Amino acid sequence: MEKLKNRIKKIKITKASLKEFFLITVGALMAASGVIFFKAPNNFVTGGVSGVAIIIRAIFPDFASVGIMVMVLNVALLLIGFLFLGKKLGAKTVYCTLLFSVFNLLIDEFCPITQPITVSEIRPHGDPTFEMLCGAALSSIGGAILFNNAASTGGTDILTMIVKKYTRFNISISMLCIEFAVAFASGFVKTIGWSTAGYGIVTLLIQVIVINVVTENLNHKKQITIITSNPRPICQYINNELHRGATVVRGLGAYTGDVRYMIYTVVSARQAVEVKKRALEFDTNGFVIINNTTDIIGKGFRRAALDFADDDSIVRIKDSKHHHVAKPTVICHDVPDYDIATLVSLGILPSGYCANQAASAEVACAEETPTPLEQLAHDNQPTPLEEMAADTAEPETNSPEE
Repeated sequence: MEKLKNRIKKIKITKASLKEFFLITVGALMAASGVIFFKAPNNFVTGGVSGVAIIIRAIFPDFASVGIMVMVLNVALLLIGFLFLGKKLGAKTVYCTLLFSVFNLLIDEFCPITQPITVSEIRPHGDPTFEMLCGAALSSIGGAILFNNAASTGGTDILTMIVKKYTRFNISISMLCIEFAVAFASGFVKTIGWSTAGYGIVTLLIQVIVINVVTENLNHKKQITIITSNPRPICQYINNELHRGATVVRGLGAYTGDVRYMIYTVVSARQAVEVKKRALEFDTNGFVIINNTTDIIGKGFRRAALDFADDDSIVRIKDSKHHHVAKPTVICHDVPDYDIATLVSLGILPSGYCANQAASAEVACAEETPTPLEQLAHDNQPTPLEEMAADTAEPETNSPEE
């Protein structure tokens, strides 16, 4: 209990974290609304815990509501997840799973839907196609928001994490197989039937497509490469006006042999229009290349998520695709908002970590080392911008001696 209190005291609440958890809450609410308002009344099974709950309700109508069964199943899977995965079951997953379950329970309790909402005198059986699209839209947009914030509604996601830990199966393929297996199994239930099961499978396909499209658009940025002989004003505009960073590479024109500079930066779609316009204003002979990009991880963009393997000596720093592996000292560079002691207090690193690796890593990070620009100033060397200014300045002409 004392350890838990110490962890809570040292948790840093920032605007970024508040925004992230607000978006997770909105995403969980949208996903739960799609289940209770559209999927459950029509028996559309799209996999997951909610799909299993709908199947159980269809077999045993008087057993329990969908909201209660979602809560019971998710809590059971969380306990199984803690048993097999331990600390690898992230805080976001726990928070979002419980939140999704609570939203299902509350909506089902206070807004009970006993029949499809499109049922009327004109349409006594409702409009299943319209409700299928509405359910898919709510669930997929909510799911995309959660996925974009490295969260999930738990359930079968926890099962796929367990499968991934003990097998070599791809996590995305495992997840899709489980979802489609649940949706396909609903066809064998007499009160659902293959016709309704078909709606559920189509809804699941729509959700997969929409989640991919929405996720890409949420992270949509412009990658700009500018080749110019006058880089100084362009870099100043990017740094001072857009408050973005840029990388400058010095090179030579292959045909002319003249000095050229390649400026590389990533900005939003709106900022890209201004960068292109200004670049061509500052250098009418400049060359501008603009590409679309989505996966950007770094300062000013999406932060890398942290996860830790069973081996205490390895720290996984990963994006949403769970790829990159690095040593513990990388924490000091990639996650500047956290020090080793804070990570240990939050339970992310094991309690014995500070005694050995953390102490040396923290000391290494604490040592004050000059920045590249400070080092250049100390050595009386020109900075890159000063070199650019010297290269682009017009050569002085001396009058011939008489």
